[in-house]
Amino acid sequence: MQSQSMYQAATAFLSSHDVGASALTTPAAIKTRLAALDQVSQIAVSALEEAPYDSVINTIYLNAQGQREASMRQLNSTSMRLMSY
Repeated sequence: MQSQSMYQAATAFLSSHDVGASALTTPAAIKTRLAALDQVSQIAVSALEEAPYDSVINTIYLNAQGQREASMRQLNSTSMRLMSY
């Protein structure tokens, strides 16, 4: 499980520091991403109810949650930058 946490931290870091994705860092784009991640999480939770020990489904759920947290941080950071101008 430690490797999963390290992977999530690494993907969150890369996601928040990706300068090539500046078009994807608008508040609207981030909110769209959050909505999609929420849907993925809901589907994964339903699947885990059917197969609670499935490692692939569990990984999908954990990755979606990690990306959601990173997106929330990114949205908060973007909002702060917009408010400071």
